[in-house]
Amino acid sequence: MTKLGQKIADARRRRGLSLREASRLTGLSYQSIANAERGAVHPETAVKIGSALSLPPSTVARLVASDLIARTG
Repeated sequence: MTKLGQKIADARRRRGLSLREASRLTGLSYQSIANAERGAVHPETAVKIGSALSLPPSTVARLVASDLIARTG
């Protein structure tokens, strides 16, 4: 799990949401939420999920950038 994925999972759990409930909240598929939590997500999708789960945009942007840098080495 990436740092961003962990943040998304933590935010979802803090709000007491299941993956399916988070899916309904964001308008994204259940699988998209699960993929985001594993770190396999497009940056724009991560921003949408983060926003829906009340993560600060600056935190999401920083973690997206960090994950992209880590992937590209």
